[in-house]
Amino acid sequence: MIRSDSEQAAYDKAIERLQHPGLGDFWSGTLDTGLSLTRGNSANLSYTLAGRAVRQTERDKIGVYATAVYGKTETTTPATVTAHQITGGIRGDINFTARWFAFAGTDFNSNALQHLDLQNVVDGGIGAHLVKTKTTVFDLFAGAGYNQEYFGAYTLPNPTPPPATISFPAVTQRNAEANAGEQFDTKFGSRSTFTETFNYFPNLSGPSGYRYNFNSILSTAISRWLGWQLSLTDNFLSNPPTGIKRNDLLLSTGLRLTFGTTK
Repeated sequence: MIRSDSEQAAYDKAIERLQHPGLGDFWSGTLDTGLSLTRGNSANLSYTLAGRAVRQTERDKIGVYATAVYGKTETTTPATVTAHQITGGIRGDINFTARWFAFAGTDFNSNALQHLDLQNVVDGGIGAHLVKTKTTVFDLFAGAGYNQEYFGAYTLPNPTPPPATISFPAVTQRNAEANAGEQFDTKFGSRSTFTETFNYFPNLSGPSGYRYNFNSILSTAISRWLGWQLSLTDNFLSNPPTGIKRNDLLLSTGLRLTFGTTK
């Protein structure tokens, strides 16, 4: 192949970018939306919005995510909020061999129905790529971190009045915890992908207990930038405040918007 000087310079620049990408190179991501609205004999609204951006090269990977869930029912007066949760976080992975990698990250969570004003987790550890092909990746990882949870004050109806309600004070929990989990990503056919992650966090200090997070997404591309997604999320806390359920389960489906380019 014979190139002009300008063509050769452009080619050299492209090769240099592939071999030594900058922080702003090779970002791609998705934006998922889901909406449910009923009127008539029932009046309900639920909405989910989830965004994720990933920068991945042969040496490292950076992932940023955020999710918002809101729901309410107006069947009774006054209207009742049935879901109000916001989560987000960032994680970085560095491959120090073809199979082994190190990771570190931080996550934030707020859940009005659990009276959780803020949860912040900082953790890190090591992992292994048990399967790593063009279509499938399966990772196992383990580490440790520090979890801070700030629960606000709240009241509950008293089952044996008087008084009519029972007040519970604000609670702050801080503890070290272990982190063990797995992540599975696969592509089947030319249009469909499936992603699943599971994290298990047993307490190492503070109140005994554990928590886990499970997330899975099945998506099918309709066009280059538009698709359809079905997601399932389960967040579990073994020792929530009095009167609060331990599980938050969310099933959502809707449109997926895709942007960016990968390496």
